[in-house]
Amino acid sequence: MLQSLPVHLAQRAQLNQVEQFPCFLVSTISFSVLVNGNLGACLAGVWSILRMLYASTYRKSVGIQPSKKGLGIYTIPCYFILNTMLMGSAIHAIRWMMI
Repeated sequence: MLQSLPVHLAQRAQLNQVEQFPCFLVSTISFSVLVNGNLGACLAGVWSILRMLYASTYRKSVGIQPSKKGLGIYTIPCYFILNTMLMGSAIHAIRWMMI
């Protein structure tokens, strides 16, 4: 079965990273410039570590059912981090435009 091949899982993990990266770049740069550079760097570091753990877990999940891989413990916090940075950037951009 194609889904259980280690090469397929490694490719899928890499593709997931590529899909997430543009949003990560935009949110990190905008948050660091508009809100707080130090906090932006910390959040980006946590996001990067979570994504590395996600990829490692995904690649090791050969033969495990998709619902039992446990990837949600990495992806959900990553989405929260990205959304926090994007919303913080949007709020500060709106406040800056109102001045």
